This record gives sequence, structure tokens and C-alpha cells, in this order.
Amino acid sequence: MTYITIKDQRVDQIRCSSKKTDVSPGWIIVPDGFKGSHGDHIDWFTEDWIRIPDDKLIELGKRFDKRGRYYSKTAIGRVWDILYLDMDPGSDWTNLPPLENEPYQKFDEASGQWVIDIKNKSALENMSLMGHLDPYNKIEVPEFIYHYTSLDGFIKILDSKTFFMFNIYQMNDYKENVTIFDVLTRIISQKKSFIPDDYLKKLDEVFKNFDIAFTFVSCFTELRDSLSQWRSYGDDGNGICMIINPKNLGINYSLPSPNISSKCVSFHNVVYATEQQDKIIGEILDQAIRKNGAIDFANHVYELIARFAPIFKIKEFQEEKEWRIIYKTPLLEKETLGVLSLDSRHDIGFINTRNNLRSYFPLQIDKRKFIDSVTGIILGPKSIIPLMEISTLLNTKGYRNIEIRKSRISYR
Repeated sequence: MTYITIKDQRVDQIRCSSKKTDVSPGWIIVPDGFKGSHGDHIDWFTEDWIRIPDDKLIELGKRFDKRGRYYSKTAIGRVWDILYLDMDPGSDWTNLPPLENEPYQKFDEASGQWVIDIKNKSALENMSLMGHLDPYNKIEVPEFIYHYTSLDGFIKILDSKTFFMFNIYQMNDYKENVTIFDVLTRIISQKKSFIPDDYLKKLDEVFKNFDIAFTFVSCFTELRDSLSQWRSYGDDGNGICMIINPKNLGINYSLPSPNISSKCVSFHNVVYATEQQDKIIGEILDQAIRKNGAIDFANHVYELIARFAPIFKIKEFQEEKEWRIIYKTPLLEKETLGVLSLDSRHDIGFINTRNNLRSYFPLQIDKRKFIDSVTGIILGPKSIIPLMEISTLLNTKGYRNIEIRKSRISYR
């Protein structure tokens, strides 16, 4: 037997059973072999719930190929082509295209226009080297960030109140940790006449032993309900997108210091722009050259390169608009630090992913902070999980008043 529910004149949930069973109020029995799917309008069916062919619907004026193109206000640049005559894109979308070649913009509801986010643009582009490192920097972080994961990963996160942080060397960008050295090499070539040869020789020596293998990251994005994110990180649309308020996590915007236990966990946006990367590396070298001798110069550059490496990525990834929680393992005894509660050297685990071994660190967040940070859940466009089941799961795990909805993307 096949059962469906209707919401806002559209097919909402679909459930199949090998035998006739009692169903909750609101469920409707439809014929076996029902050809409908989530989001289909009830006008697209006969009284016997037989799906009317698309060409016939077009003749009836109920559906046609394209109505218009809409742009996401929260995930700048993501496009939604409206296919249905009566489809309401909702308040998160606008048919006004974003500004071209402008990464720092937002949609201003008052004027109904895309505007340059001058405050954030100025703060990030002109941020000094110390601005990135200062844990008390008051940079404006996004109101919400999004974490895409599989259903299994989602349940593990809810159970453990933990974000699983993976080794920096096993990210999907094979140039991870290489990008910063490409920039360093280029800037050194520009400043070579100002840096003594013995300084550069010592720098080469120390970088032969460069190692940030005990750096772990958990990845987030500014993109809400993004098809590219669903495909890459949300189990090809079958998974979950968690809506997170980063301010409630209580993690400072900065880069981790491996020598200070209370600052070994940090929160930072990924830097893609070549101009910003060049500026950071240029300031590192300018600061280091004032050190006393070649050894201090090399050690200073080494330390700062190790701290910035996790946030440097090539510009081809800039559409991901990524933010990261970064953990640099300290060589310290076990402590309780509010955010970090365990010494990672004892808690590093391993999982098998597609015949590959990946190391991870379960960063433990204060229970209350973690629960308060989870503000919403989006089910993937391919997900068949009833919203009620997700609601029940959240309630049993202690999460209350969580917004739950289905992805708007028509991806199968």
C-alpha cells in the first residue's frame, strides 16, 4: 500500500507498506505504482491519483518549462529555476541577480537590492596580521553557518554533542597545505633582495621538517540549502544540513596557538583571494625580518605559516564560502577548558571511508552551548525521512524548538 500526506496543496510525505496498516490521521491511500513525488501539486493528478503527463499539464496551463530564475539571498549566486506556474520561491529568494565579481555583498531587504557589505569587506581585506591571530578580534561572523553531513553522521553529532574534526591532510582539496607554500615562494621572490641569504638558507632547513599532521578541522559553509554542498558533503542529497549559530558555540574568531592551551581551538573563515593571501605572507616576512638573526627569523616564519596553513585555499574553491573550527593539538596534560575537554593525543580515532583510513578528533563542546547553537535542520532533497521522525529524534536527544524543513531543491 502507498500512503501520502498533503501540505499546502502539494504532496508532502510518501510512505509504502507491503500490507495494509493503520495510519495516522492525515494520511491518504493512493494506488500502488503512484507516480508522484514530494512537491507535486495535487492539481497534477486525476481524482484517482493518476499523474497527468507533463505535456497535458502544459496544455491545461498548470505547468510550463520555465517561469524565471531566482537567486538565493543567503547563499549568494545559487540559482533556482522556477519550473511551475504556481511555485512560490519564498522570501529567501529574489529574481534580482547579485553583483558580478563582488564576494562581499548581501541582499538589503529595505531597498530590495544587492549591496556591498562595506563593513565586512573593509574589515577582512584590511585586517592586519595580528587581526587574524587576536582571539578578541570583534570581526562580524555570519549569523548562521551550515554543516552538511550524512544521516549517520548527523545522529552521531547529536548523540555526542560533538563536531568530528578531520586531519588537515585528508581534506578534499589535494592542495590543502600546499597553497600557502606557493604564496610564500612567490612573495619571497619579490622580497629576496631585502632578505639575507643566510636567513633564506635557514628557512629552507626548518621547513624540511614542516609538519601540521596534528591539526584537525571541522568544516562549515555560509551556503544554505546549496546543491553543490548536498552533492559533495550531504550524502548526494540524502543527508542533513545543520543550521548552526556560531556565536553560541563560544569559540573565538582567530587562529589556534599550539603553545597556549586555552587558544588551541579557534574559528576562522577560509581565505581564497590572492590579494589577501599575499598581504598576510608579506606581513609575516616583514615582521620576521626584524627578528634577531637567521634562526629567529626562520622559526617565526615557520610558526605563523603553520597557523595560517589551514585557512589558505586556492580561489577555485571560493564558491564554498567555508568557515572552519580549527584545533591544533597541544603537547599538554589533560585539562578542562570550557570548549575543549580532552587531550586529543589520547582521543584521536580512525574511520574507514571508501577504503581509505581517516583520522579524526571528537571535539567536545559544552553540552548547553552545543544544544543552543543548533537552530535548524534541513532534510536533503533526496531524503525520504518524515519530518515527524526527525522532530522525535531531536526531542529524545534534548533539542527543543528546532526549525525542521525539507530542501527546496528539486534534485533526485
